[in-house]
Amino acid sequence: MVIERLLEVFDFQGGSSSNNAREYYWSLALETYANYSPVHLIFGHNGYFRAEFGNSTESGWLYLLVNHGVLGVFIYLIPLILLLTFSKRNLGYQAILVISVILVGNSMFTMTFGILGGFMYWLVVI
Repeated sequence: MVIERLLEVFDFQGGSSSNNAREYYWSLALETYANYSPVHLIFGHNGYFRAEFGNSTESGWLYLLVNHGVLGVFIYLIPLILLLTFSKRNLGYQAILVISVILVGNSMFTMTFGILGGFMYWLVVI
């Protein structure tokens, strides 16, 4: 049962209604971001997406993008890039695997959303 649910996360062929909705909100988030003013492209427009569509973006990276702009994404992404660069030389493949899981996981779930999610994200990064 658990394995089936995990495999369903990667089913984008139309078999999963939750993934269909996820794709819909992803495209809305990208479209919304593309229509932002230059200031909102950089700094985001916090709360606009939820107020406009009544839902989250269904992706942590897109959540950061529409709510906090490119600057917000970089605040979360730069430490991972630095860790990935450092890991290749010093920490080994286990650290690269963890960082990859964070990158992919935050694409499917909003690991950066809320106090607990943000805390867990930075706890793993640190």
